[in-house]
Amino acid sequence: LAEQKQHPHQFATERMLAPLASEIAFFSFEDMKKVENPNLRSLNPNAKHELGSDFTVAGVDVGKKRHPTHIVIYSSKNEKLTQVLQLWLDGWNYMDQAKLLNELVVNFGINVGYVDATRSELEERGLNSVWKLVVFTQKNKFSMATTFERYIHSGKIEMIADERQRSQITIVDNELKAPATPLGHG
Repeated sequence: LAEQKQHPHQFATERMLAPLASEIAFFSFEDMKKVENPNLRSLNPNAKHELGSDFTVAGVDVGKKRHPTHIVIYSSKNEKLTQVLQLWLDGWNYMDQAKLLNELVVNFGINVGYVDATRSELEERGLNSVWKLVVFTQKNKFSMATTFERYIHSGKIEMIADERQRSQITIVDNELKAPATPLGHG
């Protein structure tokens, strides 16, 4: 029962013999709708905020010229994460992205932020030491996805209701692959 609750897609395909095609998305539309709060709005990235957070964490999926960078920030209180910012940087150059990331550290009091460094676009661009560069491997992608899955299925995460964000999460398959689109790259 614990395995079924923590990893429902894996359980369905391996233990219940559900067709793989029906379990192809790592996160379903229904998964995401359950944790979205239509009353949440992204806070202004250019203003200073007092979040009253126990711990503030951020993540950055760096885009290339064809797909945008996506930034998310979560405030944590009593072990529950609440998304306070989600921001797409369509067409931004890497120096301007690095400058914004450093401003976000100050404006949101970020304790730690993780940056996709798989292609090294933001290395050597003067990022604040709060930002940790992570090269995505298959192993750590699965670790991040299953941690996110635990938060979703336990109800310990609340996200901004945003169709673009939702579509980029639900486009990712069980092998953690996603097609690149003009809206993002999963």
